[in-house]
Amino acid sequence: MNGQFPAANPLFRLIAFGAHEVQIGVIARPPAPGDTAGASAPGTEQTVTLVRDRALTLLDTLTGARYEHRLVALS
Repeated sequence: MNGQFPAANPLFRLIAFGAHEVQIGVIARPPAPGDTAGASAPGTEQTVTLVRDRALTLLDTLTGARYEHRLVALS
């Protein structure tokens, strides 16, 4: 996995983890042709903290895809 997931089309990156939480980053992507507002600026990365046993849903505003993240366990 090398810290990026999903493997087929990496959109997220593991940044840090603690005893009960992990921090992931949303990988910046280049703008799609004609897209003036939906893409991240090159070199930027937004981060979010996942807490164990809580779901977090992220929405790709360009495609409408939803990604549900849930931290179940750390080992």
